[in-house]
Amino acid sequence: MKTIYKKLFFLVFLSVTVACSSDDSTSTDDDDGNTGENNTFEILLTTEGTQAEYSGSMPNESPIALYVKDVETGIETVSLHFEHGDLTMTAAFILDDNGQPLPFGEDGGDDQEESLMNLTTSAQGNLLMTNGNATLSNYQVYGATQQGNNEGGFASFKVVFEGTFVSTSDQGVTYEASGEVVVNPFGI
Repeated sequence: MKTIYKKLFFLVFLSVTVACSSDDSTSTDDDDGNTGENNTFEILLTTEGTQAEYSGSMPNESPIALYVKDVETGIETVSLHFEHGDLTMTAAFILDDNGQPLPFGEDGGDDQEESLMNLTTSAQGNLLMTNGNATLSNYQVYGATQQGNNEGGFASFKVVFEGTFVSTSDQGVTYEASGEVVVNPFGI
């Protein structure tokens, strides 16, 4: 559990450091890696015959997608966080040796042997994926730096996932879910 908190602290530190160190108002470099494309998401939740669909497009800088690698253990994690309208999504994909996320599990990533995904909406409340899989494609890392035993930077990728979410707000309610999130590169 301590390792996850260390990684989350590093991710927050990295994002604050990069955000504070970049000053777009004086930049004259037009080739900053920004594709100009919006990021997109489509998520479908189904329970007891009822479906809820969330989809949209966000400005290129909107989602926070970060890469962290523990240099000593070699464990690589890609995190994602975004808020769009009524939906908040947080995920930590722990990658295997082939660069693909480990399956989701009931421990919620505490043991670094499974990935974590959490969704929050006003209609469904807080949902934790307890069983499922994800696939990454077009995965790239930008602006990687090293601090102590951790290397980190920004990430871009497409992730497709499916699995079961359990409501932590409404005991016993489960949702079958599928979705896709595309995070395009942006300038640093």
